[in-house]
Amino acid sequence: MALRPSSAARGGSTQMRRPLLIVTLLLLCGWLSPLRAEQLDEERLRKVQVAYLLNFAKLITWQETPHGAQADQFIIGTYGGNPFGPGLDILAAKKVGPRKIVIRHCRSLAEAMGCHLLFIHPQCQEPLAPLLDFLHDKPVLTISSIPGFLEQGGLIELHLKGSHVLFSINQGKAQGIGLRIPSQVLALAQHVLVARP
Repeated sequence: MALRPSSAARGGSTQMRRPLLIVTLLLLCGWLSPLRAEQLDEERLRKVQVAYLLNFAKLITWQETPHGAQADQFIIGTYGGNPFGPGLDILAAKKVGPRKIVIRHCRSLAEAMGCHLLFIHPQCQEPLAPLLDFLHDKPVLTISSIPGFLEQGGLIELHLKGSHVLFSINQGKAQGIGLRIPSQVLALAQHVLVARP
């Protein structure tokens, strides 16, 4: 895999031309305003991360349904604990297209395998490698704020820079499991891991 900055990170004009739902929603909520880093408290950080989960769910296309997931459901799971508290449950009232969102707090690999989107707790007490190895060929969008998450085989890594929550994407991995990430989302990523030719 090769790491390259996205066009947004390079300061290209792509970002200017593509105001996505992610940016629009975060701006409307005031979560991308130029605050000092210490003003992004834990509660607000959780809200921003939950907003990212919802928007990734709406913008990314799954070409295959995860194992055991019903056609009318979109399953958002946590693994290793729920860092969002009741804030995540708010998503259960929303939909991804025609599918209703179901929140699942996974305690096993089998439960994790049935999620469309799986957030791995940054303080997960279980080893990360067995989980990511188990999911490596399954259509599960793994997300975490664990440092080096992409290099370990995760798909999206959230990280804090100043007062902003940014994200990086393992595009090579996403393509390998049939997830289509729009170019507009890739353009907003801080870094993109691509498959070597």
